[in-house]
Amino acid sequence: MNVPGQADLEQALQLGTQMLGAAREGDWKAVAGLRPEYDALLRQGAPAKDIARSTLLEVQQQHQQLVELTARARDSIAGQLEQQRRNHRALNAYLLPCDED
Repeated sequence: MNVPGQADLEQALQLGTQMLGAAREGDWKAVAGLRPEYDALLRQGAPAKDIARSTLLEVQQQHQQLVELTARARDSIAGQLEQQRRNHRALNAYLLPCDED
């Protein structure tokens, strides 16, 4: 497996910071736009001796935070959709008897 070099990890770390900021603001379009370059940097091959363990751990922590923010956003959206469905059903239940008159 190819392991990213230090320079690639530093760039990925910077992109990850931007992605986290965008995710915290709910700008998922920006997160998705940065993702291809981020992924490409992480896939660049370099000898393992060039890697700083601390940088790799930071990238891993950022990724975990992004996963958690994405899950929270997904759950929030799912809750909002369910509330909209309930509101729609309630409105239909209210309006349908009125239509029969």
